[in-house]
Amino acid sequence: MDDLLFYARDWLRKEPLSLGLPNWSSLNRLWIDEVESGRPGFRQALRTAALEELGVGLEPGQQRAIAVLAVIGASEDTEVLRRITQTDALSSSARIAIYEIEHR
Repeated sequence: MDDLLFYARDWLRKEPLSLGLPNWSSLNRLWIDEVESGRPGFRQALRTAALEELGVGLEPGQQRAIAVLAVIGASEDTEVLRRITQTDALSSSARIAIYEIEHR
């Protein structure tokens, strides 16, 4: 799992995930599913990496982490996202992610 978590952290830093563009949810989901098919367990490692990034990262990394959680986040992740809604820069993205998680 450690190698997979390292890979997920690196993947999260490099990939241009976003929210709000046309078909963003489907495209991000397909992209993550593709990696998962070649590296079983990637989805869970990516979720862990995204939650870590929200705790310590800077805004660009946090934006990608929120985009990941919008696609693969669990209901318990909404607590972390709700705290982010208090920040001006990321509040709308966090709200989108919360909505996506709650309406899957």
